[in-house]
Amino acid sequence: MKRRHFLKIIGGALAGISLGFRPKAKKPSVVRERVSIYKAHLRGLAYYDYQKVKTQLHPGDKLILKREPENPYDADAIAVYFGKHKLGYLPAVENAVMARMLDEGLVLTAKVTAHSGKPYREVEAEVFFHPGEKSPDHPDLPASATAGLLKLNEQKKAWPRIEDEANEFPYC
Repeated sequence: MKRRHFLKIIGGALAGISLGFRPKAKKPSVVRERVSIYKAHLRGLAYYDYQKVKTQLHPGDKLILKREPENPYDADAIAVYFGKHKLGYLPAVENAVMARMLDEGLVLTAKVTAHSGKPYREVEAEVFFHPGEKSPDHPDLPASATAGLLKLNEQKKAWPRIEDEANEFPYC
């Protein structure tokens, strides 16, 4: 983005704000298919049933996510299961938002995206959000809960990518 163009946009926006002009609100488009929200390697595989099922795991296999709010090490813990076998957990440093989503009854699913023999990177999983679906554990989930997440997802699509801006502002 050129500096002159940027200043025109900012100037126009400030003039619009000071004069009280407001753009018409767009109706958020309704997304019905699943949305990928997270991808990471599972943690704690050495402590659970991973060794029993590692030959059965393949990319594309479905995984089950279960909250463990009583976990003594992480109040936001999300355990990952393959069938009845506990594999491990989603990383603790990045699970707070997904824990709140599960607590609110939003539907999250996961699948295996990679399976290798590398230590600490044996199983990579991708987590999906299913807008408009309600968890059987929370049947009275208000529609506004998913509407907010859909709106955020639409805004995220419009955010500029950092790589694009880095090429235009070499001194930043």
